[in-house]
Amino acid sequence: MKTCHLIVLLAVAGLSSSVLQVVPLSKLVIQGNHTNTPASFAALSCVVHPPQFTATWFYAGTALSSMGKYLVSQNALAFHDTTTYGSVLIIQLLSYSDAGNYTCMIQPSPANGSESYSATIQLILLVKLEVLGPTNITVNATTASQVELSCEMSQYIHPDGDLWWYRGRKRLDITKSKYSIEYRHGTKLAQNGGNDVTTSRVFVLTISRLTSSDSGVYTCRLFGTDQSGDVNLMVVGGEQVNITNATGRDAATTEGIILTYASLFFMALGPIVLGSVRSVNHQLQLQKKGEEASDRILMKDAAVFPLYASGGLFGLYLFFKYIPKEYVNLILSVIFIGLGISALARAICVLVDPLLPEALTSWFTKYHVKLTVTPPKKKPEESETTFNTGDLIVWVKCAALGVVYFFSKNWILNNLFGLAFCLNAIELISLDSFGVGCLLLGGLFVYDIFWVFGTDVMVTVAKSFEAPIKLEFPMDLLEKGLAAKNFGMLGLGDIVVPGLFIALLCRFDYNHHPNRSRAYFFISFFAYIVGLLLTIGVMHVFKAAQPALLYLVPCCVGAPLLLALCRGDIMDLFRYRDYPEKPTPSSQSEEPEPAHAKED
Repeated sequence: MKTCHLIVLLAVAGLSSSVLQVVPLSKLVIQGNHTNTPASFAALSCVVHPPQFTATWFYAGTALSSMGKYLVSQNALAFHDTTTYGSVLIIQLLSYSDAGNYTCMIQPSPANGSESYSATIQLILLVKLEVLGPTNITVNATTASQVELSCEMSQYIHPDGDLWWYRGRKRLDITKSKYSIEYRHGTKLAQNGGNDVTTSRVFVLTISRLTSSDSGVYTCRLFGTDQSGDVNLMVVGGEQVNITNATGRDAATTEGIILTYASLFFMALGPIVLGSVRSVNHQLQLQKKGEEASDRILMKDAAVFPLYASGGLFGLYLFFKYIPKEYVNLILSVIFIGLGISALARAICVLVDPLLPEALTSWFTKYHVKLTVTPPKKKPEESETTFNTGDLIVWVKCAALGVVYFFSKNWILNNLFGLAFCLNAIELISLDSFGVGCLLLGGLFVYDIFWVFGTDVMVTVAKSFEAPIKLEFPMDLLEKGLAAKNFGMLGLGDIVVPGLFIALLCRFDYNHHPNRSRAYFFISFFAYIVGLLLTIGVMHVFKAAQPALLYLVPCCVGAPLLLALCRGDIMDLFRYRDYPEKPTPSSQSEEPEPAHAKED
């Protein structure tokens, strides 16, 4: 009589193969054995009478063969009975993905009939995973820079397992320096053949550079099982701050905050110094040609500019509120990237051209373009420009950078375009007088305070606007490198508006004190540094949005006024004009007659 039954054998690492368990046609449960040594392989056996047969093993519908982690033997003596034969499947290097149903298909030889036999067994791999230590942990980041969270895996299948740590639903990236995982042996030991073996494996997660943003629920989870453990971590102290009044994001570490502050600080100073010096050169060039700056801010312009700025800001706020943000940003990105390409190309050309050797520039082909525009019922207006082959190369490369920025929104390219905006604006735009500068800064002083403290308009627009209108620097650069996403920022208006005023004082120094120190430029620039540091300090202390012009305007306006009072230059300062009005014949005829003529 033909019979078929399934014998399942469990073998453990470090022990000789022997019959530990016989489970006919049912289940095999794999866990650590009585010496608490982790199981490393499982043996499944099909036995049949008579011995002439062909056996095939299946797992998940796929036939198994002797390759890789599987060993299959035919017509082997059964472990439990040396008089019977069968097929043995050995599964090596057990992992939790090996759990499931295995089927043995027996096909007897033709002499013993054609009827086939099959048997299925479910392989179950047990594991016990639990948090080692308290499940609620509170850490003071001012006294501790890191914390360790531990999970213990006992009755495990193989030494390392495939254990992952999560924060919420997001798996932690242990390739970054913020997190690291260490595997340690359990504390209890057992003897096995004279060798110490552990009852468990401990997985330790280390979180470095703690801040309050690290608070949350951390979960250790063993892949392929439903085993997991949660640790609720609360970090106090080491609070993170917002670098500007519109980020709404938390800094990752104290080092990240310091690096961001320093980077934005020095990026803001560069365009002001360079733009102010170049504005003097720009004025001299125009004076040689007998021309005036085309971009001048007069008294009436300064008076209405805060109103226009408010209308534009509120309009953008409504757009972002009632129109999908991606459509608004698409249009704005195209406009500002186009302007950014032009600004960056001009900045590179004016800064690099003087440094190129004449031997190189002599090979460049020069182009002179003259345009004539004739408006209806008006006189024709002519404009001309000159450029060379090198300028064209720069424009093409800047256009390529603009395309890259459009698709990537890379923060480095954003800063290149932003710095170019600032440099060109401070160099080319001229405040008509000191009084115009005071009026403009005073109006924007009120504008900035109202829209930051009085409403959420400024913050909403700054968060939503994806264009190079601000300088950015990642606060998590140390953790994530160039892929960082947690940005601090500084608006270009906080650079350009004070920068125009400082550039005016630089030109005042040159025209009124050609042989003396540039006192007004230096004191206004130093005042800007003080105001910017004060802005950063207040934001750091109060953890709240701050209008930068609230601190910059009093410093930048008050310092040169105080110096002028001390030096007796107050009247000269207010009378100064970059481009004085030329006297007309009528004004000359109305001049008062000299006193000595009346006496005659």
